[in-house]
Amino acid sequence: MRVAIAASDGRITPVLDVARRLLLLDFEGRREAGRREVALAEESLARRIQRMVELRIDVLICGALSQSLHAGLLAAGIEILAHRCGCLEQVIAAYTAGGLNGVAFRMPGCHPPHCACRRGRRGGGRVHGERGVS
Repeated sequence: MRVAIAASDGRITPVLDVARRLLLLDFEGRREAGRREVALAEESLARRIQRMVELRIDVLICGALSQSLHAGLLAAGIEILAHRCGCLEQVIAAYTAGGLNGVAFRMPGCHPPHCACRRGRRGGGRVHGERGVS
């Protein structure tokens, strides 16, 4: 399984639409099998989505993102764990342990069930879902 995190300066990038780098993590079972950073320099949303599909991303962990980008990624079959924040190593450890839904990793102002990010669930999207590494 491949997990991507929109990364900048050791933290999750606040807005995916303008993120310039992704940290790719490959897992074999519960064990991290590899990681690398890739550039995400494409400017159009369509090209950005295409690049993430080409990278074979299964799960994307990110901060905020536009409705258009969200819809396109979901349509491409990428699971989105949006409105997350924090230091990369802590986020990775929490994701691996299945605990990324905690308050400590929510973006400021994100307070489900009233948060706008929760609305994505009603439309069949997989926002805030978390399966963890298995």
